Amino acid sequence: MLVVLSLTAVLAMALPTLQQLSRTAHSAEQLLETLNRELPRTLESLRLTGSELAELGEEVSEGLHSASQVVKQVDHSLSSTRQQARQIHVASRSTWVGLRAAWRTFTAPDPSAQKRSTASKTRDRTATKRISGRQNYVARAHRQPRPSTALPPADAPSPAPESPAIASDSAPDRTPANPPPEN
Repeated sequence: MLVVLSLTAVLAMALPTLQQLSRTAHSAEQLLETLNRELPRTLESLRLTGSELAELGEEVSEGLHSASQVVKQVDHSLSSTRQQARQIHVASRSTWVGLRAAWRTFTAPDPSAQKRSTASKTRDRTATKRISGRQNYVARAHRQPRPSTALPPADAPSPAPESPAIASDSAPDRTPANPPPEN
């Protein structure tokens, strides 16, 4: 009897568990049916989304490539513009220098007249110097020499130089070396 009682207790306990297992199996079956219906459509939309993203990536890379081409063209245009500006600057500066040189040439006095006037001025100065030199020579010849400026005769003994020790010990001599002659 103990066996019968134990079997009855096990069956009483197993009955709700079996009912729960039956309900869980039914829910799992419904989930699998839903997945079978929905999963192919979801996978298809994921595949389409992936291909659209790939197309967008290609378009973005093409856009970036064309943008880099535009940037290169703008850079090239700026470089050529800078070069043209330099050429215009050099040409305008050369033109300006040429115009200034032409203006100076047209407004400058006649160079041959300037050479003639320079040559005549040089001749006049040379003649003036000759005349002045003759007059000075004649005036010096008629002048009598001063005794204080006269040179001593060539055979006269020269005074001995003082040694530096004596010169520094002695008081400075305030008498003139050659006193003027008395009249």
